[in-house]
Amino acid sequence: MRAATTSLLAAAVLLTAACTTMTEHECRTTDWQALGQLDGGAYGMRPRIDLLAEQCRAWNVTPAEAEYMAGWAHGYAEFQRRVVGSECCY
Repeated sequence: MRAATTSLLAAAVLLTAACTTMTEHECRTTDWQALGQLDGGAYGMRPRIDLLAEQCRAWNVTPAEAEYMAGWAHGYAEFQRRVVGSECCY
């Protein structure tokens, strides 16, 4: 029972982290490559640069898409090796 509760809590934290809104400070100071690597590696999720760009548009900030995607590709390749056990296409 305890393992199930822990798993549900971990899943809730990951889903919440993936859905948070960027603040003005985050939009202006984020290391886009590191954020992309975190999204691809830690969460194994699809790139969310479009969502981040939409959120940062409210502050007249344009994310560094190329940096984010480079980080995401690296992170996702690591995720594939670690979790899936295979080399990915990156």
